[in-house]
Amino acid sequence: MKKILFVLFFSVVYLQLAAQPACAISGKVTDRNTGAPIAGVAVSIMNTSLGELTDSAGFFSFCHLNAKEYALFVNYAGYETDTVHVTLHNDTVLNIRLKPLSVELEEVEVSAESRTFSGTGIVKAINYDNPSTSFNKMLGVLPGVTTMNIGGSISKPVIRGLSANRVAVLNRGISQQNQQWGADHGIDINQLDMHNASVYKGPNTLLLGSGTAAAIDIQPYGFENEDYFKGEAQLWGASNNGLFGAGATARLQKDKWFFQGTYDYKDYADYRLPAGNVDYESQEIALPDKRLPNSAGKEYSLSGTIGFREGNVTSYMNVSDNYQKTGLFELSEEHSGHEDGHDEEEDHDEEEDHDHDHDHDMDNSHGNTGLPYAAANHFSITNNTGWKTSSFRLSVNTGYQYNHRREYEHFHEHYEGQAEPVADDDIAVDFKLKTYSSDARLYLDEGKKWAKIIGASVEYQQNRVGGFEYFLPEYNRISGGASFVNTFMFTGEWQLSAGVRYDFGKMDITGFYDNALAVYLEDQGFEPAVVKQYAQRAYDVDRNFGNWSASVGFEYHPESNSNLRYAANLAKSFRFPSANELAANGVHHAAFRYETGNPDLKAENGYTLDLSINYDNRPGLSLEFSPFINYYSNFIFLQSADETPVSLYDEKPYHYSQAKAVSGGGEYKAAWLLLNRIELSTMGSLVLNKNLDDHNPLPFTPPFTMTNGIKYLKNTEKKTGLTYYQLSVSHQWYARQSRVGSDEKETPGANLFHAGAGFDYRFTPKFAINFNLQVQNMFNTRYLNHMSLYRRLNIPEPGRNIQVFLRIPFNG
Repeated sequence: MKKILFVLFFSVVYLQLAAQPACAISGKVTDRNTGAPIAGVAVSIMNTSLGELTDSAGFFSFCHLNAKEYALFVNYAGYETDTVHVTLHNDTVLNIRLKPLSVELEEVEVSAESRTFSGTGIVKAINYDNPSTSFNKMLGVLPGVTTMNIGGSISKPVIRGLSANRVAVLNRGISQQNQQWGADHGIDINQLDMHNASVYKGPNTLLLGSGTAAAIDIQPYGFENEDYFKGEAQLWGASNNGLFGAGATARLQKDKWFFQGTYDYKDYADYRLPAGNVDYESQEIALPDKRLPNSAGKEYSLSGTIGFREGNVTSYMNVSDNYQKTGLFELSEEHSGHEDGHDEEEDHDEEEDHDHDHDHDMDNSHGNTGLPYAAANHFSITNNTGWKTSSFRLSVNTGYQYNHRREYEHFHEHYEGQAEPVADDDIAVDFKLKTYSSDARLYLDEGKKWAKIIGASVEYQQNRVGGFEYFLPEYNRISGGASFVNTFMFTGEWQLSAGVRYDFGKMDITGFYDNALAVYLEDQGFEPAVVKQYAQRAYDVDRNFGNWSASVGFEYHPESNSNLRYAANLAKSFRFPSANELAANGVHHAAFRYETGNPDLKAENGYTLDLSINYDNRPGLSLEFSPFINYYSNFIFLQSADETPVSLYDEKPYHYSQAKAVSGGGEYKAAWLLLNRIELSTMGSLVLNKNLDDHNPLPFTPPFTMTNGIKYLKNTEKKTGLTYYQLSVSHQWYARQSRVGSDEKETPGANLFHAGAGFDYRFTPKFAINFNLQVQNMFNTRYLNHMSLYRRLNIPEPGRNIQVFLRIPFNG
């Protein structure tokens, strides 16, 4: 009842704000010959008073437009003028390529962060027809992107079958570092605190790091061409786990200053399953009330930005804090805090991460988070400063991140004599990761036929550990690299990009010898060699890594058909092992396995060929096809280990190994608008791989997936009342995954059906709201997600889920 009253109050308050319709036209203006973005281009909507200049990255945007036909007039000195016709039904993103005049001007100022790699997909913070409750789930609308899940909230992107630190996440120019070695550690990004995010796949990511097989580049809001005040408020909810969320963001630009503040909050209960029990290794696991016990949680995010620009210098300072607390389902009931709560005689200290009164109350709400659970806090400070002159542009990004993650459970012995903690006896693991980052890029000859970028980056990490469970050792890590990337335009149709990068890394890991475990094993009569093997939980590792990576590629835009684009890229990559791959040794509870690292791992080297064919004739037909193939001479992966003579833990042992490997596949996407009202769409992705040493598939590979949809869009042309609405139905097919690694189960295929509806309602000519309703897994189908960590336990994915979103934009 309190939540309902809060929703009503929230809605009434924002009904007083001057909101606008939801449709928008945005895009980017680039040089047809060089591909470089152009700043200061005049873009206007014909037969209206609307017009603006492109910003420093070549972007423009017209918001709050009615859904109808528009003609955009594009004009810039030294280029041919262009007229672009758009039939607007929902948000439309344009890529306008201006052709230089045959007589060049003496100087054309171009100020933008041109990229020599092509983005394969962009997701916007505001997706009117398909909103999402989290940033991670937003990425699922792109082909080739899936997620590795745990529970109803935590997920991590998997791009072309690759995850963890092979997928770089750049937020405000700084690589996000938040214990991403674990799939149970999600990306701490608030979707309200971003303008858009580009997902890059393949070899064209040299500027982002040599070990990066894919990248997610998150772009924030910033200065525009004129002063403004705008923002929005959102409410959302979900029936499956009783999720309730609310958030708001506001932006102000005044003269030389820019300000932004963002906050959101989520609270959710145990999620529902289309099953009352599951079978795991001949053991029946009961699921009370058809819910996954202890999957409830809560999250909040707070962010603030101050920007300043004067002359040729622009600078932004951002401070953000993200918190997440979520329960961890436990297979064994012996230590389950969700069923039993705390023991009466135990006394626990009150701490910011440990809410004593939330351990468990005996009720039927399923909303409490009990032991075991994880609490993570990610704090960051970043600065982004750019300096431009007529001859060059310099961009410098610096950041500090502190990620504090704790996992709580009742203390229990894994072997006789294991020392009980003197204090904090319910803190199983305690990770404190500090990261200092700096990245600089010098842009030369932008807008000319031969453009160059020189880049350099350095990062220092310090990880400290605690808790009665041992998993990762303490370590210090320093890494860095330098790159040179250039782009050359042969003609107006052909563009060649090439680059080289050298990276270095030093890993200093502190060893750990478990004396109590050694005494126990000696008392059990084990040989000294076996005692040393198991008691030495981590070795002192002091290793240096260094190698080069490179890429070369081309793009072809035929003059005869400007809607077509062909691209091909070939690259050599390098990645040195992470701390968990080198030195993990302990139970990874959320993954239900015992993991051991390998201090002798070599750096990973690979070769990639990536192709792309795009046809875009919007609002009519758009097509995209992107095949790829990868070869690794020493791919690092986690594989099941043989049974060991010492059995201390119930979880199955896994260890990090290396092998020659090959992977390939591709993605496709197509959309077709009929009669300006009916949109047909389909997209799919396939990944096939093989361990060339043992001829088995690599583990944790997503199956072939396909999503087909049909949407009906209607603009009523009314000034008030219902101005726009859409209805949609989609079918999602997960193919059977029979190509599995050793000790990995095959996963049957599944067919899911979803539906959605949304509308814009205008109360007055100056005030409107956007509403969206989604029904996921309409028929409550029981299915398994091959990428879920719960797959090993045969626990299915959440059942039917009805999501509701209310968005209220406003401006001054």
